[in-house]
Amino acid sequence: PIPDQNYYLSSMTLVIGGTTHGKVNLLFPLPILELEGLLAIDEPQVEESVTQAGTQTDNNAPAQPEQERGGSSERIPLDILIIGDDAETASTITSTVTEMGLRVKTLSFKDNIHDYIPGELKAIYLVMSDVNEQGFGTAIKISASCATLPLIAAGPAWTRSKVIKAVKYGVRDILLTPASSDDIKENINNNLLDLAA
Repeated sequence: PIPDQNYYLSSMTLVIGGTTHGKVNLLFPLPILELEGLLAIDEPQVEESVTQAGTQTDNNAPAQPEQERGGSSERIPLDILIIGDDAETASTITSTVTEMGLRVKTLSFKDNIHDYIPGELKAIYLVMSDVNEQGFGTAIKISASCATLPLIAAGPAWTRSKVIKAVKYGVRDILLTPASSDDIKENINNNLLDLAA
């Protein structure tokens, strides 16, 4: 028996040596992945807040974040989303991205990332002052929401085990910090080219 609570289901097909061996289903309680916020959406409140912003929506569409609402009825599209706790690196990435003509938004680990993903994003940067479990937990949440989007982890002191763990949790590329503006531009170009291909 399992407790009567909400779960996140991850399902995949097991293929070994080119032979399909069925499906593997993994069931995680929502608190482990910190996804309880998905259940906290009160549809009447969502409808009311969207109507006040002058937009129309159906009951399945998420409310637009307050920061992204403008005078028009359209949500401001973003190219790059930066999530993390390293304000200095986030600021360097933000200024570099802005110089490249891309639209960027910075969030902390405590913000609700599901208001912004997947949207029209081209990449997500996970910026950590220390490469740790909090960052990896956020990587899991991002990968669960948009597995095809490039997720780049930026942080200092990467070890082999941390790199393996990051890749396991959906990180596609790693940016060693502190990083120069040129390093960031090269990283962005490489990942956006990969996305276009």
